[in-house]
Order: sequence, then C-alpha cells, then structure tokens
Amino acid sequence: MPRVKTITIDFGGEQHSAHINVNSQGMFSCKLPPHVSYGIGLSVNRLSGNTLAEVEGVLMKTYEQYLSEATLLEPVIRIAYRGNGHYNISGKFVASHFSFSQPVIMFDFEVLLKETLPSGQVNYYNTHQRENGEWQKNGRLVGHDFSASKFVPFSEQAFATLEQGKLVLQQVSRTLHDFLDRPDMEIEAALTKGRLLE
Repeated sequence: MPRVKTITIDFGGEQHSAHINVNSQGMFSCKLPPHVSYGIGLSVNRLSGNTLAEVEGVLMKTYEQYLSEATLLEPVIRIAYRGNGHYNISGKFVASHFSFSQPVIMFDFEVLLKETLPSGQVNYYNTHQRENGEWQKNGRLVGHDFSASKFVPFSEQAFATLEQGKLVLQQVSRTLHDFLDRPDMEIEAALTKGRLLE
C-alpha cells in the first residue's frame, strides 16, 4: 500500500513512526505497535477511514490529549550562587566571567515552572502568579546556563527561608555601606580596634 504521510510519535522516551497508507480501494489506514497505541489512549492499534484527514484527525487528537495529560508541570525554586576571587570556595560555582576584577559573590533565587515532557525533555519557564495561587507560564527560558544553579521543589516555607537569607545578606551589605560611608578617621579608629561590622 502506498504511504501518504508519516507522523512521529514520542512515547516512552522513544520516537515511533506512524505511517498512514492508502489501499487500492482508497481506504486509509495507520498501524502502531500495540504498546504505543494503547499507551497514548487508542482503543485499537490500527486506525482506518475513508480520508487521510479522518485517520490523521483521530490519531492526532488522541496523541495531543496524551501529551497534555502526560506532561508534568511543577513549580521549582532555582537558587543561583557564584563567587570569584577570594569567594571562590568551590570550583563548581566559580564565576570567572564576572565583569569585575575584584572578588565578587552573587546569590539569587526565583520561582520557575519545570515542564517534563513524555519524551523526557525538560523545559523551564518564567512565571507569574494568578490570584488563585497557581503559577502560570510566562516565557520559556532558552540558552540559559544553569550550571551554578540548584533546583528544589517549591514550597512557601522554602521560599520564605531563602527570603530570610537574602535579608541577612542585605543587612551585611547595608552595614558595610554605612561603615565605609563614615569619615575616614572613624573608619581607621574602628579598624584599629578590630571592629568592622559595628
């Protein structure tokens, strides 16, 4: 039977070809391996119909329904840390690309949506939150370097703990700023007495 169309089906992390053929009587048919057809929700592993659109329509509607149900979408917290110079404690989190010649540390976190497709592919999306508390997709992240990031499941407590950590760093930053904003004689006197964060 002549082949008129091939549709690629991702199932179980593998790609399967669904060939739609037409016979001499003008009937269209498509046969899939049983584990694929039943896995995506078809009641039979061989579809047939009077037109290409009829067979393709049943296959694609079922497959798209499977994809929507099989895709796992979950909020995660991305925690990012990098350090260079004197703050280079671990080689994994070195940030040699910082545009500063002085030692610098970077700490940040955000809520992302992690999308795991049936094929095993993982995508990350920026988020915005609705009034009902659900996280919504707001732009897929493409080409981002997550090597200095850790991902943890989102929870209100985890996010609040990170917020507390950010406040501590902000307080240290404020203290250093205020210390260096003092007159030179006061700075020198404090350092001579062994006091920095006072």
